Amino acid sequence: MNLITTKPSLQVYTGNFLQHTLNRHNGEYGNFAGITLEVQFLPDSPHHPDWPQPICLLQPDQTYYYQTTYQLIILSMIQ
Repeated sequence: MNLITTKPSLQVYTGNFLQHTLNRHNGEYGNFAGITLEVQFLPDSPHHPDWPQPICLLQPDQTYYYQTTYQLIILSMIQ
């Protein structure tokens, strides 16, 4: 998979402790039942203006845009 984003960082959440969390199919998730890739600003960035990233505070008259593209690559193992 390729991931391209205009955000400065990526957080990976692995769902390690999902046991007994209800899902939308009237069932429950087990531990390690999912993964998410969340593009975002660096954690605690409002308190670090010296970090090399765009400002993460949005004023009421501003519009914020970002772009994230996910490209899934399927490789065939059939010979």
